[in-house]
Amino acid sequence: MKPIGVFGGTFDPIHFGHIKPVLDVRDFTGISEVRYIPNARPGHRSQPQISAIHRWNMTVLALDCYTELIADNREIKRAGKSYMVTTLRSLRSEFALSPLCLILGIDAFLQIKRWYWWADVLKLANIVVMSRPGTKFPYLLPDWWFRALEVNPRKLYERMSGSIFHVTVDQVDISASDLRNRISRGDDCSGVLPETVYEYIKQHNLYNDLRGTS
Repeated sequence: MKPIGVFGGTFDPIHFGHIKPVLDVRDFTGISEVRYIPNARPGHRSQPQISAIHRWNMTVLALDCYTELIADNREIKRAGKSYMVTTLRSLRSEFALSPLCLILGIDAFLQIKRWYWWADVLKLANIVVMSRPGTKFPYLLPDWWFRALEVNPRKLYERMSGSIFHVTVDQVDISASDLRNRISRGDDCSGVLPETVYEYIKQHNLYNDLRGTS
């Protein structure tokens, strides 16, 4: 079975920095599909000011033309905090025979030990770490990281969980907080996020009062 990718975030708003690197990962690893899962109530950061429903709608619009990228609303529907370990348990029960691959940027991965039940994340999924060209990893890797590290993407097909694989992706310099501020100022943001998302933001007057927020 081909592995299934999992990519979570607040998507506040979803932009090409959330899409293009993940397509690089899919092309390099052969992952069959990637499920985009918007956080409803993030467990490790402040609550977005834009509602979960708006962020979900924007995610659906952004992915409409990518058959291999699938919007998944399980965290929107679930009560309580949006912890990745809970989401992976739900996916594992649904896709019992497919390896799961959690896709993370390098900055998020370096903070993984702060996550809720982080060690169980490694028991439920492989991890694909995205980084830009020239990114420097820690000189001495922790034992758990070193033991799990793989260089052959075929291992993602052979192991249901527990492997860590690194993919260098094209650099896409888009800051969500900067994008929100640009939208609030009325700057032209076309080309930075899908046109359907941009039109949705303007239609619903999102981010108009968020200048200076992070």
